[in-house]
Amino acid sequence: MSEMIEIGNDLIVISTPTSVGDSMDWSVVDLKNLSGGITQSSDIIIAGLSLNVLDNFLYGYEINRHEIVRVDNQFQVTYLGLPQGMSQYINWAATIDTQGFMYLSGGVSTSVCYTLDLRPSSANYMQLVDPADSYTVINAGKPYTPVQSLWVAGWTSLSDGKLYGINYGVGINAGKMTCVDPTTGEVTFLETNYDMPTDFQFRAITRDVNDDIYIIGANTGLVFKFTITNNIATGTELGTLDLDYIYLSAVLSPYANPFGIVSNIAKFEVEACEGEDSTTIESNQERVEIVDLVIEKSANCSVAFVGGTVTYCVTVTNPSEYEFSSTFRDLLDVRLSYVAGTFMVDGIPQTPVIAGQEISYPITIPANGTVIVCFKVKVMN
Repeated sequence: MSEMIEIGNDLIVISTPTSVGDSMDWSVVDLKNLSGGITQSSDIIIAGLSLNVLDNFLYGYEINRHEIVRVDNQFQVTYLGLPQGMSQYINWAATIDTQGFMYLSGGVSTSVCYTLDLRPSSANYMQLVDPADSYTVINAGKPYTPVQSLWVAGWTSLSDGKLYGINYGVGINAGKMTCVDPTTGEVTFLETNYDMPTDFQFRAITRDVNDDIYIIGANTGLVFKFTITNNIATGTELGTLDLDYIYLSAVLSPYANPFGIVSNIAKFEVEACEGEDSTTIESNQERVEIVDLVIEKSANCSVAFVGGTVTYCVTVTNPSEYEFSSTFRDLLDVRLSYVAGTFMVDGIPQTPVIAGQEISYPITIPANGTVIVCFKVKVMN
């Protein structure tokens, strides 16, 4: 029996080892340090892989047999066919929102978006539906407006229900982050504060719990991170994946938080005039990184006699990219007495403050670094 996939905070990267594109490799990658490697190979090519959080399976579009597929935790593929009314070609772009609906961009006709019901308990499972009409069953795709052709090689769905990808081709909108509202078909080209290439290479697109978008260049392995605020897409480079392949797709759980960031936006409901509908005004998004310091204490012996000494060491590990100033404090048991001149920080003697049974000392914990504090105590009657 097929089993669900547990992704956590890992990024699943799908790539092809050759330009021919007759097989593909699956890799699991840690986004924080862009490390990882191949875990499985398959003799097929799947476009637009995405996680369906309603059943924890991956879904995508197999480009040779032209079918929707489901993938389990052993990367085994189940072919599901095509829904009635859907073209057998798509433009690589496919994603699934957290409601269980899959959105696919038409391939032969780049003016069409298909919405597929992948809710496991739905009576309309694997049928095309209309997001503008309560997801009722239809037998055709829906056109984009106001443009009639949308050139995206991949896209992802954010928590606002809209689809985001990089527009390619020629013209003033090439290289811009593009937003599609699937309920209306409206296309918006966002102000993009990063000079993105304009060719057909951004097929691997996914997002995390904070609506940060991650994009991998197909030919370079360069990983971009984008944030969307007030129709402005701000991009940065995270680094390069070095798997030496062509990157086709990327999957991250929409609930993943790979960098430990939380965000918050305040909202105000404003009524301008009596009888008019209220307007919601949002504040800027404030983002804070959660740092999980790891603190471990050890003793040089597990048994001590009265009159003997014990050496304690406390190791503080900071996995973040931020330096911290802190104060080390240790409240000794009443039967322990600090031995003067034994306090050391990273092997260097220091003079702590002794106040009764408490030892304290200011320390700086470097980014991605470790600090070790050691001292001796004497066991008293």
